[in-house]
Amino acid sequence: MSLSSSVSEDEKTVTMLITGRFEFSDHADFRKAYNQIPPTTSNYIVDMAGVEYMDSAALGMLVVLHERTGNDKTRVILKGCNADILKILDISKFDQILTIER
Repeated sequence: MSLSSSVSEDEKTVTMLITGRFEFSDHADFRKAYNQIPPTTSNYIVDMAGVEYMDSAALGMLVVLHERTGNDKTRVILKGCNADILKILDISKFDQILTIER
């Protein structure tokens, strides 16, 4: 997995770009990335257009990010997911806890 993030000028929105395989071995890097985000951040955009594969641990990491934002569905937005990733998210009912832009 490759992960990069950028913060908006007002520090309220962070965009996290994930590419490659998003899996258990990436949990430390993912945690480090969101722990470095300013506390004023209230919105997270996770751009998954480059994600080829994700496992159940990646789902767990997204849940942790969701919980970190105060469990507000509108604060974490997943975008750019391919058909296989969307299927995983649909089966897991992630649309009930996160906003998924199709």
